[in-house]
Order: sequence, then C-alpha cells, then structure tokens
Amino acid sequence: MTQKAALLALLGRQWVTPQIALAKVGCMSLAQRVSEWRRMGVEFDQRAMVAGRSRFAAYRLRRA
Repeated sequence: MTQKAALLALLGRQWVTPQIALAKVGCMSLAQRVSEWRRMGVEFDQRAMVAGRSRFAAYRLRRA
C-alpha cells in the first residue's frame, strides 16, 4: 500500500492531525495531501486544534 493510500484509509477511520499522519504513515505534509485530494473532488471535514501555543488542523473524510 502506498503512503497516500494508507493516509486516505486512515482519514476514513479517524480525525488525523499532522502528528498522527507522521507517526502512523510517515507523511510530513498532511495539508498538502488534503489539498491535492480536494482539487480532485474528495471532501473532508476540518477542525482547528490548539495545543499549547501551536495551532493546526485535523482532517477526516466526509461521510455521506
């Protein structure tokens, strides 16, 4: 399974942050992959997360 396929499968199961993407599938650019898929028509839910002074996004595949 490719890294992108593994990441997409993970996004279908749970909310994924950049830290989770790196730890589970080795993806260092979650936002870029999500942006690529959005241009192809894949829909995602997104929410803002805050940890200490850091802000980042969490994504998951939108369920129909």
